[in-house]
Amino acid sequence: QAFDQLFKRFAKRIFAMGMKLTRNEQLSNDLVQEAMLTVWQKAPLYDLDRGTAQSWIFTLTRNRCFDMLRKLKRQPSTVNADDIWPQEGEHDGNMVHEEQGSQEVEIA
Repeated sequence: QAFDQLFKRFAKRIFAMGMKLTRNEQLSNDLVQEAMLTVWQKAPLYDLDRGTAQSWIFTLTRNRCFDMLRKLKRQPSTVNADDIWPQEGEHDGNMVHEEQGSQEVEIA
């Protein structure tokens, strides 16, 4: 129940932070989930002497956001089926070259 209250208190603010940093609604929604999961997992590491819970949560959120953005940068852009499958006519030409290559090997 305490985590539920924490989620309700910070979700909108984390979403707003995500929108400011990513300008993407889906990424911001993902950030809320990822950040709150990180808060849950790292709660035992929170140290009151190092700052408020709020500053700790927003620091975790910022770091999680940067992790997500780095991960997106590393991933290749969306692959289109046309990038994978040859266009009509391209396939036939490749087959001719492959067949010629195999004939040359057989002749040699």
